[in-house]
Amino acid sequence: MVDPTPTSTPLTYARRALNRTQPPWVDIKVDHMSLADALYWDATMQRDIVTEGLNARRLGKPPPRADFYWTWSGIRMLFPLAQVLKKRRCRALTIYVQDSKGRALPAGMMLLIERYPWALSAPTPLRSVFTWFIASAPAASLVVRGVPDPPAVGRIMIDAALVTSQALGLQGRMWLHAAPSGGTGLVKFYGTVCQMEHLPIGAPLPGGQLSDGRHFYATSVLAKQLIDALQLAR
Repeated sequence: MVDPTPTSTPLTYARRALNRTQPPWVDIKVDHMSLADALYWDATMQRDIVTEGLNARRLGKPPPRADFYWTWSGIRMLFPLAQVLKKRRCRALTIYVQDSKGRALPAGMMLLIERYPWALSAPTPLRSVFTWFIASAPAASLVVRGVPDPPAVGRIMIDAALVTSQALGLQGRMWLHAAPSGGTGLVKFYGTVCQMEHLPIGAPLPGGQLSDGRHFYATSVLAKQLIDALQLAR
């Protein structure tokens, strides 16, 4: 089986997300990430993430988030250039929410690699979307910036990666690696909350490497199920 020719299927990213109060839905927007988005994130959300991590270290605990060391302006500018050398393109997306004054604030950031080698072996090599970096804003960071009840956007971001794969003609195939610094909580999120399939330790990966047990994937069948499950959000 070979990858189909890229289609002109329109992107149907989620347009709303659940929160904890009434009304249960809040409007969101998934769109291209600008450098301004990345710079804003570094100056606000990332600053809060770093502060939280430093406080944890002072208490003798590890930083609670895998993105403690990340700098989104660098990720946005430099990492896509590295993929160009391998003749692959990245797609950077921001998930926006509205604050109390109607302004759009980044609530989630993600960087995808398009047409990446598929995680599972096949007679003919297949392509997929690889979710390279993904981060959601701390709820407290959004609250202090005028978003009274921030929605959960983690599942929305996984959906955006699956929808991107479909729109590229890759049939929804997508996979990722849960950063070890995310601990067991990140594994639980991808495996239980997002319901992705798990690659066991030692499973072969593209390039001859082996999985460390923290890789997750969605086949075309699973991708359709997960996308269908969020139809009310579109």
